[in-house]
Order: sequence, then C-alpha cells, then structure tokens
Amino acid sequence: MRKKLLFILLNILIPLNLIATTFKVATYNVENLFDLYYNNREYPEYIPFTGFRWNEDTFHKKINNIAKVLCDLDADIVALQEIESPYVLNTLVKKINEKGCKNYKYKSIVDDNYKIPIRSAILSTFPIVESSDINIEGDYRDILKVTVKINDAKLLIYVNHWPSKRYPESHRVYTARKLLEDLKNLKKGTDYIILGDFNSNYNEYLTFRYNRLFNKLNNTKGITGINHILKTVEGGQLVDKFFIINRDYPFYHYNLWLELPKHERYSYIFRNRKETPDNIILSPYLFDNKSISYIDRSFNVFKKSYLFKDSEIFRWQRAKSGKAWHLGKGYSDHLPIYANFNDKPFKLKQDFNDIKTTNIKDLYKIKKAEFKAILKDCVIIYKNNYSCILKRKNDRAIYCYKCLDRFGLNGIYDILIHKLKNFHGLTEIVSATVINYKGKEKKISDYYLKCNKETDFNANINEVCSKVVGLYKDGYLYIGEKKIKLYTKKHIKLKNNKKILLKKVRIS
Repeated sequence: MRKKLLFILLNILIPLNLIATTFKVATYNVENLFDLYYNNREYPEYIPFTGFRWNEDTFHKKINNIAKVLCDLDADIVALQEIESPYVLNTLVKKINEKGCKNYKYKSIVDDNYKIPIRSAILSTFPIVESSDINIEGDYRDILKVTVKINDAKLLIYVNHWPSKRYPESHRVYTARKLLEDLKNLKKGTDYIILGDFNSNYNEYLTFRYNRLFNKLNNTKGITGINHILKTVEGGQLVDKFFIINRDYPFYHYNLWLELPKHERYSYIFRNRKETPDNIILSPYLFDNKSISYIDRSFNVFKKSYLFKDSEIFRWQRAKSGKAWHLGKGYSDHLPIYANFNDKPFKLKQDFNDIKTTNIKDLYKIKKAEFKAILKDCVIIYKNNYSCILKRKNDRAIYCYKCLDRFGLNGIYDILIHKLKNFHGLTEIVSATVINYKGKEKKISDYYLKCNKETDFNANINEVCSKVVGLYKDGYLYIGEKKIKLYTKKHIKLKNNKKILLKKVRIS
C-alpha cells in the first residue's frame, strides 16, 4: 500500500515539476516621484511645503495613484524610473501591500550619486541575488544592474534612464557605450533584458532625422545609442526575431516594439506626436532553447482607460497658471509597457487560425483602413529606402509604405496586415508584421512583368517591369503611342530624343 501511495505521489510531482514558470516584466516611468525631505537637489516645484503644494496630501495621492497602476499592471518584476529615494520606494511598496495585490518582497534602487535627484529602481516577487550600479561619470543617471533568480535560472536586468533630448545624441551614445562595456564582460549565453526610459524611439535612427531639432540632436553623424551601439539595427533595418532566433549573434538585440502594429506603438505623447521612449530590449539568448525565454508576441502597452483624459495621457496634474501647484490628480506622462517570459525554450507563436488568409487582388477591394488579414508567400520584388513592393505568384503586386521593419529583396514572407491606406486613389499597406520568414526566392524574374507597347500600364499599377525600352523626351517615356511620366533621382540626367533601356522599374 505504501509503495502504491509513493508511486501516485511521484506521478503527481513529476508533471508539476515540468510546468513552466510564467512571469511578467514591466517598466514604468512614474514622473518625478519625490519624497518630502529637502536636500537642495529637488526641482523647484518639488521642494516640499512651498507654494507649489508638494506636501503630505499631494505626496500620498501620487503614491496611491502609482500604486493603483502597479496593482492593475500585476507585473512580477517592474522597473521604475524617476524615484527620488529609498523612502519613496518603501512607501510605494507599503501602499501596494495595503491594497492587497503583488507582494514585492525584493527591491533595489540606484545608489545616491549626489548628482541627479531622481533614480531608477526595481521591484520583484522573485529573489534579487545580486544588485549593482553601472556608474557613468558626469551629469548622467547611473544604470541599475540586477540579477533575479527564477527557480533554478537567473535573469539579468538592466534598468536605464538615459539623458533627455535637451541634450544631443552624443549623451545617449555615451550612456549606451557604458552599458555595452558591461555587456561585453558577461558570460556567453547569459539571459538579460535591457529596459527603461531611453529617451529614444525604437527606430531613433529614422525619427531623429525628421525631428525639428535634428541639427541640435545630431552631433554623432547619424549614430544613435539605442540602434547603432546596442545593435538593434543591421544593414539599415531593425533587427527582428527571425534574424536572431537560434543564431549566435552576441550584442545584437531585439526591441519588443516590433511586436505591435506601427499605429499602436507609443508610450508617450509629446505635442500630439506619439513616441516610444520606453523600451524593452532583449538579448538573443532569450530566443534559444535554454533557461529563460521570451513568450512570443506577449509584449504590450498598459492602456487602462483611467490613464487617459481627453485623448491625452492623464499625467500628474499641476495648475496651469499662478504658482502651478500640484492638484493631487493624475498618474504619469508615460504609460507602462510589459512582456511575459518563462523558464522553457523559446517557441514561435503560430495561432493565426482565427485570422483569414487573403490575396493581394482582394486588398484593392477593401474599403476599411484597419483590419487583420494574412498574406502568405509574399516576395519582395522591389525596394526603395524603407518601402517595398510585395507580390505573390499569380497575384497582383502592392506597395508597402514603410510598413515592415525588416525586409530583404527576394525574401519570402508571411505577413499579418494591420492597416491599409488609400493614397490618391491607390490602396497601399501602411502597417504590417512579419509572422514567418521562408527564405529567398531564386527565380525573382518570374515575378516581373514583360512590359512593351502592348502592355496596359494603367491595369498594372505597382507591378515591376523587367525592362522597358522607349524614347525619352522632356521627362516622359514614349513607348509606341504611350506617353508615360518618368521619375528618376535628381542626379540622373537624360538626353532628349534618345532611346533608353530601363531595368526593374516600378509602375506607379
């Protein structure tokens, strides 16, 4: 009887031992969470007990509001930025405990370096087995480096708060280089997450070029900390999962913003412009078959309705005139972001059964802008900077305007479409996600049109001609009786009344 009982117990224990531990990691800039002790470093509006009304009442209202967000967020590990002191962190944890939600038994905060009034911190339900700071000389915020134990595995977390855009890009590059120095000392195969407020968009290498302050920001010849130093770009395109899955590419990193459709990518709104200063960036080792892994497509932005007011993020409120005192309402000017992980091998999520598969021909008939549909076996037959032409065998071609984060000529992809746009009467894809990469098409020539004077160009918009022969005159190409406007790069000069041969040209 005792042997039977032991056998039953073992059968119960073994399956439990195989169950993966799933946990949520988040980051949240809580916007200037100061204490009530004056130490001559506070921002003027946070000097306690002055006309700005930063006092017992407003302090505890802010603590209560941030605690509410963290309770609803329900992350097992949460990185925080803009915490003034251990007293603030302890008070916040106490309030969370009073609300009866997460039990953050473990916490850490950057040591006071007497330079910066606000610091980074972390709360964890898992044991913190090691904590230290990456000290950055000068007027910079130090990086918090924490090792957390998840069952028998260890996860390293770097909590960042990089210099704001009051400073040029060199300040963020300097911080990124200090972080990279530490990464290069890690043991190969170490699982780590880089997160926090980087004051940089996930695609900063593109967006800061179009920033109205570009000349002020760009003192690095286009090099950015988040993209070039941390290697979230390669070959002028963002690094995606398919680039690093099961490959030994040390120091390349995957930014989780790529998990969301482009129009949903924001955690901050500045002058009506949606931005992504908060980032969760993953080591390639979180996509292998060992230790801790990212749970595919679990990344998201925490967007509870109470965090918004009048279509704006409901930040901590201050009066708009007079002394601009604290009103005791609101949360933060940032939204939290989060992702899920477990201690099992990485697995691509392939549950698209509930999403219809379509073809390109039918996309031209769709009227609504936002919807979900899958295009399978799309081949990239044409590239122009960050846009491309997609085509399927025995199907039409379509223009993809800055809709994919990474793509290669001849590449074969399954993509999930999120958004279409009608541009001057022509349908184009403006938001899509690669859900599968299938290698390269060897016979790309099969996807090009054979264009000649009999071709109906109007019926073949967005197709690519393998070659076109015609007479050039005053900006037009004459093919038999057809007169077609010809667009070229400015440096290309063509002579009038000359016969020309064009190869691989797009019908626009």
